[in-house]
Amino acid sequence: MYRNNELEIRSHASAAASCSHASNLLAESPQSTTFVCHIRKATHGSVCLENTHPFARDLWNGTWVFSHNGDLSDFHPELNDSFRPVGTTDSEVAFCWMLQQLSFQFGDQMPPLDELVSFLALLSRYVSLHGTFNYVLANGPLLIVHCSTELYWTERRFPYGVVELLDTGLKVDLNRLNQSDGAMTVLATHPLTRGEVWCPMGRGELRVYKDGELLHSKSAPSDAFPDEQVWSQRWKEGAIRLV
Repeated sequence: MYRNNELEIRSHASAAASCSHASNLLAESPQSTTFVCHIRKATHGSVCLENTHPFARDLWNGTWVFSHNGDLSDFHPELNDSFRPVGTTDSEVAFCWMLQQLSFQFGDQMPPLDELVSFLALLSRYVSLHGTFNYVLANGPLLIVHCSTELYWTERRFPYGVVELLDTGLKVDLNRLNQSDGAMTVLATHPLTRGEVWCPMGRGELRVYKDGELLHSKSAPSDAFPDEQVWSQRWKEGAIRLV
């Protein structure tokens, strides 16, 4: 979570349903402009603290965090010394590679939002060739979400109303937990509640949020997921610029 643009990560290797740290965090009722929550089903790498999401790295005088849902196959890019994985997950490799590309493309300064989104969409298309690449990327002010296969979102504004959690049936009065002038967007792999509308993201869509408000949405083009041969040819022709 980010508080005043300062990152605070709570990561534990134990199962969330039986983790005392997770229970303690809920009891604290923390407040933040941006939350990134990830409950991992281990598919690549062992169950250990080094492999827990979100992963964090510094870029452009800020700290970025990354959480990924999905599996990547045969994705072994060359990484320089600037961004190296600590654990053994395909997710952390993809994160390091994306930051490496961003640093190479834009140098030491964060680009304008439209340029950043366009380049992230290009990188996401490439990684998605290797499997499922649903992810959340955040730096505090910005929350960037990419849908490879399936993600859903819902907007919450005053008056919020009462929602019911799908997995437990617990009802929550959101008016008691939120201020009347706030706006909130929740994104998840599957809808989490009854009593509010959950909308699917498009396959290949990339969205950018700030303070709960949608800033930018970029849909995938019709050829969003060409095969490897098409990508290789475009790369040779200089149409795709990656390092």
